[in-house]
Amino acid sequence: MTRSFHEIESPFEPGRFTLHLVAETSTAWKARLATKTVRKRGPDGTVGTITEPRASAHTVKQAVRAFYLDIAHWALDEPERWGRWAAPVPVSEADCSGKKNEQRQKSRSNQRTRERLPQLPALIRVADRRLKDARARLDALNAAPLGSTFTVLGETFTVPKTTQQANGRPLTVRDAQRRRRELGFEEKWAFWAWATIEILRHTGIRIE
Repeated sequence: MTRSFHEIESPFEPGRFTLHLVAETSTAWKARLATKTVRKRGPDGTVGTITEPRASAHTVKQAVRAFYLDIAHWALDEPERWGRWAAPVPVSEADCSGKKNEQRQKSRSNQRTRERLPQLPALIRVADRRLKDARARLDALNAAPLGSTFTVLGETFTVPKTTQQANGRPLTVRDAQRRRRELGFEEKWAFWAWATIEILRHTGIRIE
């Protein structure tokens, strides 16, 4: 059986059927919300637990503050229904400030950049090699007659006997294990991966 709103216990103080929280309770809740315990693998391979700031804490506090303010507004319009639930807001406007969270996010972003920057040359080489390999396969396919077999970069492919492409050249082949390979799409995705990396590294654009 579902319970009515009046029968719902306080999520902060089990057993209390009220939204009016004492200062100690709201302070303890904010402290619990501020951090979380996560499992992380250390450099030696062992897995342990650490406590770190919760990135979504200010968002949760904003939702709670909005909930209390909504009830206060409803209580003015329908005091007989909502008046008993109107209570002081346990979350101040300052509590909802995202400034600290933005600072932490910027710090995490900078740390990720410092960690990944040494790997950038390897990433560039891989992206460039994958694009060149994909183009070599596609060029070999375009030069191969329909129904033939060709070998490129140590891989053997079989060209279909017919194609429905307007230019008369197929985009798909079968490899030595009879698996279907779409060399046209492989070249396309290899190009856009290469182009994305080049744009990011030359302009400094970041998602953040």
